[in-house]
Amino acid sequence: MGFVIVYISGFMLFFIYRSDAVYLVIGVLMIQLIALLMFIPIRFIMTFSAAMYGVIIILLTRFALGTTTVNLIALFIILLLPVGVGAVTTRQFGIMQRREFALRTKTEKINLELQSEIERSLKLEATLKELAATDPLTGLYNRREYETLFQHEIERIKRGNTTMCVCIIDLDHFKQVNDSYGHAAGDEVLRRVADIYRHNSRSMDIIGRFGGEEFISLLPETTIDQAAVIGARLLKELAATEIVTDAGSIRITATMGITQLLPDDNDIDKIIHRADDALYKGKEAGRNRVEINMA
Repeated sequence: MGFVIVYISGFMLFFIYRSDAVYLVIGVLMIQLIALLMFIPIRFIMTFSAAMYGVIIILLTRFALGTTTVNLIALFIILLLPVGVGAVTTRQFGIMQRREFALRTKTEKINLELQSEIERSLKLEATLKELAATDPLTGLYNRREYETLFQHEIERIKRGNTTMCVCIIDLDHFKQVNDSYGHAAGDEVLRRVADIYRHNSRSMDIIGRFGGEEFISLLPETTIDQAAVIGARLLKELAATEIVTDAGSIRITATMGITQLLPDDNDIDKIIHRADDALYKGKEAGRNRVEINMA
């Protein structure tokens, strides 16, 4: 601001040294007054004050040089024109800037709200998909979902000409757990068994709740011997685990039936039925064991 005042004051020297070019100097001053108001990035009140200072100092300079009163009035009116134009333009420009800023701020707020709403919708959609695909008690795949995944895996395994096994686990004497400790304790046992099952499985394995106290898993790219080793390790850890519930600590065992995908297998139910037959043979043979059925 101080620089502007000094500049305008110094510019008055042109009236003295270029008395032959008064109108040129006044024209340049008018352009400078408009530029001062429109383009110098300081506050409007300050620029307007600087412009009016310029008008006054011009009039005083011309008065000191002997300009008549009529000419001073005419000069004053002429100088008010660029000041008025510059002031109005600056005010309108400021209003437009504020409106643009308000609109941009509102747009950014709407975009943020929209983005937040999209994220909430995506999270809700993911939650609904998870709820539709999983068993609410154990968090494992429900029957509809794991059968769909089974079918995809069967087709993939056959295209790749590799092996795959299906395992069914049934908890031994689970009815006694419910009768002795209550259904809440039984639910806790099922949740804990599901956790142990997940812990002893690979990321590629598909695990589901078959129903009641039964669980099912699909082991892609696994031979029957490898599946038996995996099953034995799982049953060993399960038998060694003390499951703590509000009704007391519980130990439980399980029996597993395993079958392997055969070249002519296309029916999921047929494959599951073979694993189920193996499971019941294991039950009859004394429980807490792995039984294999290839036929």
